[in-house]
Amino acid sequence: MPCTDWIPTPHRHTPGKHRSCPALRCLLALALVFCGWLPLGAQSQPAVAINLLYATNRVPLDHDRKEAHFDNVPGALTVGTATVVVEPDIESDTGSWPTVRNAALEPGWVALEPFPQNDLAELADALALERTDRTALVYVHGFMKSFEAAARDLAGIVYGAGYQGVPIVFSWPAGSSPLGYADDTLSMNRSIPSLSAVLAALSTTEHIEKIHLVAHSMGNQALLAVLTQMIRSDQAAHWKRGELILYAPDVDRATFMTETLPLLRESDFRPTLYVAAFDVPLMSSRVVNNGPRLGDADAGIAVDPGMDTVDATPVAKFLDRHNHHLTRGSQADVGKLLEGIEPADRTTLRARDNGSGRYWEIIGGEENAQ
Repeated sequence: MPCTDWIPTPHRHTPGKHRSCPALRCLLALALVFCGWLPLGAQSQPAVAINLLYATNRVPLDHDRKEAHFDNVPGALTVGTATVVVEPDIESDTGSWPTVRNAALEPGWVALEPFPQNDLAELADALALERTDRTALVYVHGFMKSFEAAARDLAGIVYGAGYQGVPIVFSWPAGSSPLGYADDTLSMNRSIPSLSAVLAALSTTEHIEKIHLVAHSMGNQALLAVLTQMIRSDQAAHWKRGELILYAPDVDRATFMTETLPLLRESDFRPTLYVAAFDVPLMSSRVVNNGPRLGDADAGIAVDPGMDTVDATPVAKFLDRHNHHLTRGSQADVGKLLEGIEPADRTTLRARDNGSGRYWEIIGGEENAQ
């Protein structure tokens, strides 16, 4: 029996106002439909599905391009939908998300539906009509992340933050070796034109009102490079500004504070910086790059009137501080940020001062870093 409650409700549109088509509707529906039932245990809840859009310049390894398997070499930019199965918290409410009805699908499962027209703006506009929040959120992952891992990370953020807009993962060809930092840096730099094309396409959407930009680790280098290009070429003047979220940025601190941040401020971008102490990858990057990184709280928490700084250390797992963006405590705060709630009014935060100015600390403990 078809799972019709997964299929987006059709809308009537004024001719010429929307570029969607029946084939696109079918594509979105197929990306959302499962059949069968998932047995429920006494202490478990049904898994849920998070529907994302994806854009990647990775070369696909599968000929049918419906499996989420990509190489770590660059190729042409392709787009489509990605469905990720997420295992919710026991106490959380799953009412906002489609329930997965196939017992064979484990949490973390990722499936793709490539969009033949390869038109990200059309795809995003169509999905926006099915969402209560007419915003988009573009996520750029960091070093040593596979396509599947990046899609799972964004799905977790979407679920944990309760985000109801259009999430989009941009996946560049990161490698799989902890010794491949230099290769990943080169690959990331070569992917900047593809990310620029993604943001340019989204700027032409009809039904999306704001575009949130989120990056983690090395992905911040690519995102900030594109934003810098946009500002200097006046493309940012018509940008649909949403939040700019910098998770554990592997970015040179001095350059950001003296050059990038003033440029962002002049163009009305106010970033939110998330940092943590004992972030081993950023501590290593400090040595490799011969200078402190922006997201490394051990090198001093960066504070400036032109941005909001949030210390995620209290909710970060001790041995995985670099991935504090995947904790429920951090995601809950981002959810309030995306709702437009100022730091002083967010119940997830408390004020701190390090002598250089005020910053914020997420309220919680490592028992919440799940």
